[in-house]
Amino acid sequence: MMLQNSRQKIKHLSVYVAFAALMIGGTASSTYAQVPPAPSVVGDDAEAAPPSFGSFESLLNSLPAPKVEEKGKGQQAAVPEMNQMAMPGMALPQQGGMNQPPPIPGMSEDEVGGLSREEQLRARAEKEKRQFYEEAYGLALDSMFPLKPEEIRRFMEIYDENRQSIDTLMYNRPTPEVGVKTLSLDPGQIPDSIDVAMGHVTTVSVVDVTGAPWPVLDMTWAGEFDIIKPDPGGNIFRITPTTHFAKGNLSMRLIGLKTPIVISLNTRRDKVYYRLDLRIPEYGPEAEAPLINSSLSITAGSANMASVLDGVPPQAAEALVVSGTDARTRAYKLNGLTYVRTPLTLLSPGWSSSVRSGDGMNVYEINDAPVLLLSDGGQMVRVSLTEDDSE
Repeated sequence: MMLQNSRQKIKHLSVYVAFAALMIGGTASSTYAQVPPAPSVVGDDAEAAPPSFGSFESLLNSLPAPKVEEKGKGQQAAVPEMNQMAMPGMALPQQGGMNQPPPIPGMSEDEVGGLSREEQLRARAEKEKRQFYEEAYGLALDSMFPLKPEEIRRFMEIYDENRQSIDTLMYNRPTPEVGVKTLSLDPGQIPDSIDVAMGHVTTVSVVDVTGAPWPVLDMTWAGEFDIIKPDPGGNIFRITPTTHFAKGNLSMRLIGLKTPIVISLNTRRDKVYYRLDLRIPEYGPEAEAPLINSSLSITAGSANMASVLDGVPPQAAEALVVSGTDARTRAYKLNGLTYVRTPLTLLSPGWSSSVRSGDGMNVYEINDAPVLLLSDGGQMVRVSLTEDDSE
């Protein structure tokens, strides 16, 4: 019986010692719990009861205090917390290993990791190389493109606004005109002029009295003008002034005409000739023979015919009502004579004078006649002329 009680006492004491050892191996910073006194085993004999060890705090206070390294005045190093419970006599490995060297200057602990000193030096060299290339790239980019994209766009907007202000004319555009001019070959006459305008092309064609083209042999000019000469055997040339106030003249020779043609060139801002026919009051080398031998001239006394041919009859002319053909044929009555403007060929009555433009338009001067016979491509057309009674 006494042997059994001794065994029970030893068993209880072993459990108590094991529990104390586990508590000593825990975290030093945690609050120690109260340990109840070891249970007493009461046997039959009161003298056989095991001695009481008291509370766990009294047991812990009896142990020697751990040494603490002084970090500074009033400061103590914190006891590292253990992530896991360790058995007595066992130490857990610290993070990073025992042989890891500290980070070298210019490197952080995250960049170092578990690298050796040589590996840290190589990593720092690669880091400095990358930083050098990034700084060099940034400097090159700033030197070649100092402006940002939004600044460049704003710069181009301001440039367009200034360019538009410079190119915008401060006056109205010139009035375009299409006309016919009959040139005088008399020595005492002042040369005719051609009105041109900056930024506009004036197309000039040279025709004879019948309206047939008169080929240009050669030409030359003076002044700030850009002139495209006619092709060999051609009669059309183009004039473009290069400044707003260009002045000059033009001289040309025509095939079969001994007299040179001299014309003044004037730059204007109020009107410009888009197309101009220069008519020579002579038969050219390509003139067509008239069906009826009559006066075919626009010399002295033919200013009215020239106005009608240009489509701008004199103010005193009375427009007649034309029936039997299309609107291309028109008739005007002036000073007892009738002027018929038509692209067709007049067959009857006979005319006293006639003129033709380069585009095939004809003007016939006839006496008062109520009925006309015209030829439209070989087909005879009967046309009636009456006075306008609507007014």
